[in-house]
Amino acid sequence: MKNRIVHSWLILVNAGFLLVFLVLTLTAPYEFSDFWLAVAAFGGLALALVHLALRRAVGDRDLFSIDKLFIAAYFYFHYGYLIPYTLGAVSYEARVFWNPAIAPQAALMVTTALAAFLLGYNLRLPANQIPELLELTTPPQTLQLWFFVGRLALFFGLLLVIAFIFQFGIGSLINRRYGFDLFYSGLYETGLFTIGKLLFSTGAIIFSAELWLRKRQSPGVFFGALALLVYSVIIFVFFGVRSWLMIDVFLPLLLSLHYLYKKVSLHWGVIFLVAILALSLIMEIARPASQRSLGAFQDELSYQFSVGEFSAWDLIARPYQSYTRVIQEMSLVPLEKNYQGGSTLLFGFLASIPELGKFLVPLGYESPDRWLASIVDPWMYNNNEGIGFSIVAEAHINFGIVGGLLFILLFGVFSERIWSAVLRHKSMWLWLVYLVYVINLVFGVRQSILGFVRPMTGLLIIAVIVKAGKMILFRRRMEPMTDHIPENLPINQ
Repeated sequence: MKNRIVHSWLILVNAGFLLVFLVLTLTAPYEFSDFWLAVAAFGGLALALVHLALRRAVGDRDLFSIDKLFIAAYFYFHYGYLIPYTLGAVSYEARVFWNPAIAPQAALMVTTALAAFLLGYNLRLPANQIPELLELTTPPQTLQLWFFVGRLALFFGLLLVIAFIFQFGIGSLINRRYGFDLFYSGLYETGLFTIGKLLFSTGAIIFSAELWLRKRQSPGVFFGALALLVYSVIIFVFFGVRSWLMIDVFLPLLLSLHYLYKKVSLHWGVIFLVAILALSLIMEIARPASQRSLGAFQDELSYQFSVGEFSAWDLIARPYQSYTRVIQEMSLVPLEKNYQGGSTLLFGFLASIPELGKFLVPLGYESPDRWLASIVDPWMYNNNEGIGFSIVAEAHINFGIVGGLLFILLFGVFSERIWSAVLRHKSMWLWLVYLVYVINLVFGVRQSILGFVRPMTGLLIIAVIVKAGKMILFRRRMEPMTDHIPENLPINQ
């Protein structure tokens, strides 16, 4: 009874924040205002704190539930500059506020969207209360098949990625000084890399479960861990893409450890977060150097810190891009581009299908982030670099303010239903679906919310292989003993 009362308050608080900030967003003045930026920043902070307190009151003490991961990623990428700015910790930067007149409305929209997601997530009585570890009910024979196929995907994916490096020319990669054009055109036009990375990502998701379910005792675990290490070095040295390491290596291992083997305490979670942020900062500094010359990495790293261009505060304040993308998108839509009515979501879904996507979308189609880059940063656009995006901007460009908020609310509902399905069925398949979804959701807040489509396609292909393997290897031949089966006869499902 107490849980239901607190849950009702949880819904009322989220709905109240949503309605109040929706009105503020719709009536925001078309002028720069530190006051409204502060209202948006601290309104979002208050919403998150109240939400977490009420979730705890109904028994949700899970450190890595979807809502907490979403809040952490959302704040880092949308409020990472906004809150320090309102506190006076960082100065005004024109590159962040791009169009100062629209900045307050964009900030209010960011907070309203957070309230919409949390309201959708909390519409049902919280189900993600698991005091103990998640005990999967998948039969051991099926688990063995999952592990075997996943390990094959892991190793073959790694081999294809390595093959791409040699196909492109390892000397060219190490010594390249001519920008991104040749490298990234080769990266996305060859099937070696796209298929290899898809296989590896899917295999890594499965291996993360195998590592902890087998308590690290299988001989294959050593070789799987070695594959992850080699892949991490390759990504760091040749590509410098931080999100790939997080999605393919770190987060799957952390979440599988937390839910399948041993609960991660709060202080270890904080240590992990700090370590990841530190590595992220190093990769951000190293990326320009490695993309010009591998040998310049150490010089670049030393130079940036010696001149003071990068400081410890940059670890927190640098991720302003998602908030800036919301400002830019809301400045251009619908003035320069009409609302898309969901077409970018449909084409983005089709384009994410491995190897077939380019044949399923209209000729010349560009994703919203590429369209935005062509206007706000032509140099990045012409050099095939990404500028990032935002879940808020993607919802707004399709459905406007009110429709976009409804879409994000439904996204919150969908997120809660996935976790509830995992707790209800406890199957290996649903656990892997959850991993793919939540890991890509964490980065989808600053890119595309459809980032999970491609890895989910790879997981679906492996699920079909596992299903076929079960039919071939584990199917029992039924010998009819009688024409009548008693009702009380136990049947092994």
